[in-house]
Amino acid sequence: MAARRHCWILVGLASGCARPELAELDQRLAAVEVRAEQQQAERESATRELSEQLEALERRIAAIEEHALRSRELNDGLGRALDELVGEIQRLRKLHGDVGPGRFRKGEKAPVGLSALEIRQHATAQGDPHMGAFTLHEALAGDPALADRSRGKLVATFRTNHGDFDCTLHEDDAPATVANFVGLARGTRSWLEASSGRWVERPLYDGTIFHRVIDRFMIQGGDPEGTGRGDIGYVIADELVEGLEHRPGALSMANRGSNTASSQFFIMVSHSPHLDGKHSIFGQCDAKVPEAIATVPVDHRAGDRPIDPVVIDQVLISRKKSR
Repeated sequence: MAARRHCWILVGLASGCARPELAELDQRLAAVEVRAEQQQAERESATRELSEQLEALERRIAAIEEHALRSRELNDGLGRALDELVGEIQRLRKLHGDVGPGRFRKGEKAPVGLSALEIRQHATAQGDPHMGAFTLHEALAGDPALADRSRGKLVATFRTNHGDFDCTLHEDDAPATVANFVGLARGTRSWLEASSGRWVERPLYDGTIFHRVIDRFMIQGGDPEGTGRGDIGYVIADELVEGLEHRPGALSMANRGSNTASSQFFIMVSHSPHLDGKHSIFGQCDAKVPEAIATVPVDHRAGDRPIDPVVIDQVLISRKKSR
């Protein structure tokens, strides 16, 4: 600094500059140097701050990775525990055949209003391998992706000859009803085949029809006989959830009265509050295709059966994340 000023003085004397001009140049140079020092200090401060932020991010990433590892271990542990629990349930079913048929006879249609125990006794009398009890874990068996809730909500995709549509299933609000539907759709829930008299494990809904269609009301399907009078050998208890309403797109179980639902379902195309509290709502569908199906010509003398069959080619179960 002093050397530079000395040079400026020599230059000034040699060029005949007045001392005030030299002083001004000296001040400007000093100001530039001060500003340069300030900028250097600011850069060093910013570098330290950025370094601290990077270190903090690295710590967060490490914590997240550790948490993810623990979560995977926890999920694996829960999966093994559930498998063991299901195995124990199945073992107890075989061991405790004492659930027994109760007062029911083979071939007898389930009466209205059975209790939970009577539902199991009736199913046992019909030869149900599950003895009237079936869980969502059993319904999803064989596909780890379906059991992984991080993949999204449980969805049923209906593929029909009138177009495809999705229904999001209420696995938390109506777990037993969803388990029954998913099990029948995937073929993991046994059902009584009327034509052979045997209990079978294959997708029930594939190739069935919407046998009852009422415009501005609902479309109904799920009967392997295609008549609305089919019997698959067992019934399930109602799951009537407050707050779920029969609005357009609602997926609900058909029944003959309290606790008589089995495989048949219907999809609403109108708001029908008189059904609330009487039928188990277990999903919500995209209503566009069902609304179109509801307008097809029907034979009113044949129970509102479509003149040209409306076929459910397939019901696929998957998980999808909300968009």
